Amino acid sequence: MPHHIEVLQERHKIQHIVSLIHGDWLSDFYQDSSIHIHQFPFLGRYIPPEMVKEIIGLIHSFEEPVAVHCLKGKTRTGKILAANDIVHHNISRFAALMRNTFQ
Repeated sequence: MPHHIEVLQERHKIQHIVSLIHGDWLSDFYQDSSIHIHQFPFLGRYIPPEMVKEIIGLIHSFEEPVAVHCLKGKTRTGKILAANDIVHHNISRFAALMRNTFQ
């Protein structure tokens, strides 16, 4: 994802990135004041419900688009996006999971 950050900024005006992985691999961009990294590192596929609520609240606190990512952009990212769809877009749990995790 680091090589895509400039493209995300240019095309989608991304200013915030929610990172769902351990590590400091985005450190090159911490010095860039136009990108704000919000880290929620955890291992495995289980995301504590309180963390999901915190992440979704954070996403909706910004006026600008937000990028959410994990290592492969499937399980953890999909769960956060599915939860967001359920809470803010009134989509059923099944539809949200199918839309965001099984592609």
